[in-house]
Amino acid sequence: MGLHGNDGDLAERDILTGWAKEARAENLLAGQVTPDDRPLGLVKELQHILWTGNSGWRDKTAGKIVTTSLRNLQAAGVPFTRGDVLGYAVAHGRSWEGIKQLAALVDEVL
Repeated sequence: MGLHGNDGDLAERDILTGWAKEARAENLLAGQVTPDDRPLGLVKELQHILWTGNSGWRDKTAGKIVTTSLRNLQAAGVPFTRGDVLGYAVAHGRSWEGIKQLAALVDEVL
């Protein structure tokens, strides 16, 4: 599955929502800051995943860390979406190539 997934605009909105939560972006239509409803455990794992992506998530070690982290979140019942993970990376300025690598890893788990 590509970066946009099979659902086109829905996947893009999901990534945008993930970005907005991390960036604390204001929804101009509602006039409110996007609420950050992510569990603390998810945010901590996202920080770890971002740190492992210093080479764009290209090496096997980074890939293993990402997939293991996401599977651990699932096993613990911590809710997250593809957009939560990718939007977080976008909010922190990761490269487009890196985002595509990360998307492939997330797709292995979800």
